[in-house]
Amino acid sequence: MKSKLLDLPLISIIIPVYNCEEYLKDCISSVVHQDYPELEIILVNDGSTDNSGKLCDKFAEEYADSRRSIKVIHKKNGGACFARRDGVLLAKADYVAFVDGDDYIDSDFCLNLMNDIIENEADVATSGFVYTSSGTGYMDSVQEGLYTGEKKEYLNSIVIYEPESEMGGIIMSVCMKVYKKELFLDSIKKIDIRLEQFEDLAYCYGPIIEAHSVYVENVAYYHYRNNPNSVTRKRKNDRFQKAQQSFLFERQLYSGYGKKYLDQFDCVAMRFYYFYLWDEFKNSKLPIKELFTNWKNIRNDSLFIDITENAMNKKIKTKQVRFIRYFITGNDLYFWLYFNIINMLYILNAKIKTLIRKIVSFFLC
Repeated sequence: MKSKLLDLPLISIIIPVYNCEEYLKDCISSVVHQDYPELEIILVNDGSTDNSGKLCDKFAEEYADSRRSIKVIHKKNGGACFARRDGVLLAKADYVAFVDGDDYIDSDFCLNLMNDIIENEADVATSGFVYTSSGTGYMDSVQEGLYTGEKKEYLNSIVIYEPESEMGGIIMSVCMKVYKKELFLDSIKKIDIRLEQFEDLAYCYGPIIEAHSVYVENVAYYHYRNNPNSVTRKRKNDRFQKAQQSFLFERQLYSGYGKKYLDQFDCVAMRFYYFYLWDEFKNSKLPIKELFTNWKNIRNDSLFIDITENAMNKKIKTKQVRFIRYFITGNDLYFWLYFNIINMLYILNAKIKTLIRKIVSFFLC
């Protein structure tokens, strides 16, 4: 049974905005038209170089009314983390939520998640999301329901990395959630450097770890758009270096929470190494000599060594452990040949599956 609308507290929704003028109206409109009595909306223009900043001011004036307080912050570009932090510092509400400027939410996002919090006396409520490009939905890896006491301890044991799904027990994003503000502030205030890869990993789990109870909804209210202009969604040549910068900071952060969180973090990082190496091999246009030099630099990276040594003793898929072990201990030429053979087998397997589907389709027609 849902709480009465009049019993629901104010929510502050923070929207970091960076070069998303094409999508911003859809985003703000979806927040303004929530089935919720009263919202504070904070638009943080993070140094946009297009018309996003002007649109923030325009929409703030156009949409604001007695039920929708809209504030705009214009700041020098510093990344989504600090944009979100600045928005939360300005927020009046005791509860906060986040929507990226190129995404949008269903009209019952706030109502249902806040009802989960009020009715279950939870500190955080989480939900899933849908990719707008494909319509594919993703939920948290754990079952729907309230996690408190022993169940909360179980959630904490897989919150960052759940072995079966190879994802977090809770999705690695500050979006799709409603947080108690004080918990979120305590977490994000620990971030004192700009992180350009795996940014949400640094502060989306802290409030959940520290929460007394968490409510999980296996429903997708959030619509994630693949904006090609987004900084976080562009392919970068220094992706490994940027990830290592983040991992170095975040590994220290999670070691402060305890070893079980450090172990989960290392599993997430190792999974990145696995897919990074595959991606770089398949898409790299480097001469083989330069590719081997890059591999040598990765192997000798002390953080890479620490993370992989710890993660390979945990619940990582066997094929990933075997792959990383070959990479660490193998001869460059042998590993290059191994890469090619495995890649050819994947391609052959995909072609066989396609052929089988065509044959089945032919006989069914």
